[in-house]
Amino acid sequence: MKMVSMQTPTTREEFENRLNRLHYSIVNGKMHFSSDLQQMPIEELLHLRIMPNGRMDLLTVDESVRLNANMMLQFDGMLDNLLENTK
Repeated sequence: MKMVSMQTPTTREEFENRLNRLHYSIVNGKMHFSSDLQQMPIEELLHLRIMPNGRMDLLTVDESVRLNANMMLQFDGMLDNLLENTK
């Protein structure tokens, strides 16, 4: 399999979409984390603040949450490519 670089969000909308997808996956049991982790990304996601206008305060996004959100989207794309290649 060819290595590709991680696609990072270019707009605030893309970033918020990734965070929302991460939150949805965790809440619905689609993403699990090892109990051996010292800091759980779930706890960091809970510390995310919402601004008065209802948007996420991006300054409160922890690095582990950001990386997990980007990784989740990247793996979804890789899975789609694998499924297309097997047809």
